Amino acid sequence: LGQRALFGVMPDWNPAEIIGTRPGRLATSLYRMLVMDETWARQRAGYGYRDVRPQPLLVSFAGHPYVDVRASFNSFVPAALEDGLAERLVDFYLDWLARHPQLHDKVEFEVVPTCLALDFARWQRRLAEQGGFAADEIEALRTALLAITCQAFDRNATDMAALEVLEQRFERLREADIPPLERACLLLEDCRTRGTLPFSHLARSAFVAVTLLRSAVYEGVIAQEDMDDFLNTIRSVSHTLTEDAHATANGKMAWPEFVEKYGHLRPGTYDISSPSYAADPEAYLGPVVARAAEVPPSHAGASERWSKVRGKFAAALGKVGLPDDIDRIEAFMRGAIEGREYAKFAFTRNLSAALDALVAWGEAHGVSREQLAHVSIDDLLALRTGTAVVADVGEWVRQRAAEGAAWVHRASAVELPPLITRAEDFSVFVYPGSEANFIGSGQVVAECMELSEPGAEKVELRGRIAMIPQADPGYDWLFGRDIAGLITMYGGANSHMAIRAAEFGLPAAIGVGETRYRALSGAGMLDLNCANRQIHVVR
Repeated sequence: LGQRALFGVMPDWNPAEIIGTRPGRLATSLYRMLVMDETWARQRAGYGYRDVRPQPLLVSFAGHPYVDVRASFNSFVPAALEDGLAERLVDFYLDWLARHPQLHDKVEFEVVPTCLALDFARWQRRLAEQGGFAADEIEALRTALLAITCQAFDRNATDMAALEVLEQRFERLREADIPPLERACLLLEDCRTRGTLPFSHLARSAFVAVTLLRSAVYEGVIAQEDMDDFLNTIRSVSHTLTEDAHATANGKMAWPEFVEKYGHLRPGTYDISSPSYAADPEAYLGPVVARAAEVPPSHAGASERWSKVRGKFAAALGKVGLPDDIDRIEAFMRGAIEGREYAKFAFTRNLSAALDALVAWGEAHGVSREQLAHVSIDDLLALRTGTAVVADVGEWVRQRAAEGAAWVHRASAVELPPLITRAEDFSVFVYPGSEANFIGSGQVVAECMELSEPGAEKVELRGRIAMIPQADPGYDWLFGRDIAGLITMYGGANSHMAIRAAEFGLPAAIGVGETRYRALSGAGMLDLNCANRQIHVVR
């Protein structure tokens, strides 16, 4: 549905954050296979939104991956709404984003209402005054969003159970005597069916949880500090890593066991040319253990500040028709946010092992990991099934790699905007201003260090503000380096690094935009003030 098309690098499943703006063919094709071709839409349909299958979400222009925003907005319309109203809503959302391009990384908070929260009145006013929607149409949307939001409170356990099956099968696949290419394909198929789908559901539930908290702040039910206080009690994989690092430092956990548990993480989750932590554990994980020996992990539970407002928060939810049992509410929010991060940790184990298997297969055929980065997974699957019949496998793959490398080289010569709203944007555009997503209310003045170049894991970062292009989960090693703050070029308010920074109470500016990031990366010292939502260059 919808009369126009928009394309963006940050809305919804934001490829700029996950695979970058000029990724290799393998990373792009893996992202399509695991998420963007079907899983994304299957999740939405299962959650209560419109079923837009078989529409893919990822579109590439000159090697630059974009989200089909019209498809995304369709998938956020409740399935209960009739087509006429749904189409008018989609057109209104698309026009609103085109008129406010700076919101391209905040569409689910500022452009499209995807669940019912305490601030629905602001959406109601916008739809009535700016969109001309009738009161009964807005009420139909509210009722449908309420149903979707209420069902979210009861699904965490089901989604977590699916991950248990994934992990059990991973152990069997790891121990089985299987040729490398076959192993990679089986790991990826499990990753798609039993990993990224439950992760998608948990990620959606985590978004609902954060939206409820943000709406309570917006409506003045709780303060920002109260929300930060609750998020500081979240204990996800990052905190488990810190606790295990402390146990390793004290000899209670063996170093090989620690590396085995966390070694599958890599700075570029879908990038085969990005080595995993296990490839250089001393560089990635060694400093985490060293710091844990100096600073014991905290075990903060429910704090006094949150304890004072939790009842008021629950009562406010009850008034709009949502569950009002605070224990149930907290269990849902904590389970969704922690579950999302654990699901990502679990499915990336499969993905990382598959990449390692592809590296082993490539070495046997004289193909390097750097060359494999330029070969589509579809080509490799064709070799596995016999669809591609070639005399010399290694030579054929190297030829495909050369073509892929040339493709990336051409893509690197093309500059495109983060949001495409009209055909003319392919010829000339101005970068839209980005409103960074500031995390927490802290402030830090410190030296900054840009970490996009190889070897970043060996740089001394203690007390510095770390700057990374993408809010990728593979950069979790940063939280073991005692950084003072974090700035990313791309990333949304509910992105991986946003959640991580909130857990650790770390001042962060997520998604400052390409223009601002380039300007800040040349500075020596920055003043990152999250309370005032400002970043100043000190020197």
